[in-house]
Amino acid sequence: DKEGRSCRYYHGVKKMGTQHLLQSVHGLCGAWDVEDLVSLGRRLRSCAYYAARELMQGASIIFCPYNYLLDPMIRENMDIDLTGQILVLDEAHNIEDCARECASFTVDNNTLQMSKEELDGLIKLNIRCSDHEPLRAFCCMLLNLICESQALLSERGYESSCKVWSGTEILQIFHGFGIIPDTFSNLKKHLTAVLEKEERAGVVDGKELMKTVPTISSATATFFKSIFMVLDFLFRDNCRFAEDYRVALQQSYAWVNRVPPDVPDANGFFVRPHPTHRKSARVKTEVQMLSFWCLNP
Repeated sequence: DKEGRSCRYYHGVKKMGTQHLLQSVHGLCGAWDVEDLVSLGRRLRSCAYYAARELMQGASIIFCPYNYLLDPMIRENMDIDLTGQILVLDEAHNIEDCARECASFTVDNNTLQMSKEELDGLIKLNIRCSDHEPLRAFCCMLLNLICESQALLSERGYESSCKVWSGTEILQIFHGFGIIPDTFSNLKKHLTAVLEKEERAGVVDGKELMKTVPTISSATATFFKSIFMVLDFLFRDNCRFAEDYRVALQQSYAWVNRVPPDVPDANGFFVRPHPTHRKSARVKTEVQMLSFWCLNP
């Protein structure tokens, strides 16, 4: 967490965050690449990634992949503002494929379950229940959709099956679960609220006091931001872009490493072996994925 006091590498960015420092203090006068910046960051105990972001603010020319410009999530995280900028697209015939990829999203049932359980924990601790409960209900809705659609799956290949809905069909299904433009707007407000790390604790001597509040993990936040981005496209302009999407439920199998559970000895005691002696087993596991595919960027 770059905002945490323990992140000394982020706070060390000021040692290498300008071209003047790089040239006059650290000797990077000629052309240098990202590896030079990483090496300097290691030597100064400074974060090369955030140093590069600082240097970006004063740069005349910036090279970046397509998705830095097209993916709303990356643009938000990188604080990219293209107002008044000149864009030069190399190999521009690839732009449509990248746009389709950026406007699509896939989530598996394990991610959904972990997000739900994380919200369960926050609700049990009575933390922002009015905001966490609607988000938890949204996770439950998607888990129910996956569960209730098992009978609709059609075999598509070896140990794989699939069910595909049109954008209009999935909106009708969401409507049955109570997800419509108005309720979706409320869900976005709830997400914004739970991402706030501080909240008002009161006023003392005319000064507003703030307190730190536990928030959802970055993985759960990324899940909600990504799927809300797709839903925003589906609901936008009175759902005019709905038919540009297909939603697919896919079921397949994967082999994963799983450590066997602890077994008591003859006396009923659990003796856990040393980690180097614990052997994991390859287990065939069912994987279910819900994909929102953008067909027309």
